[in-house]
Amino acid sequence: MTGLPDSPSYEDDETLAKLQQALDEATGVDLRAALEGAIEDRKAEIRRDARTTQPAD
Repeated sequence: MTGLPDSPSYEDDETLAKLQQALDEATGVDLRAALEGAIEDRKAEIRRDARTTQPAD
């Protein structure tokens, strides 16, 4: 790919880890859907942050 940063690592993000743990423990359908949405939002935020911290060539 040209000019695109590598995919950010989600492994070290504490917020994302907590959301994933809550999803793993969730039993209600509505709660699971809300957590899945929050996880996707957090991943998008991490990707945005990775793009803004990439040095310009």
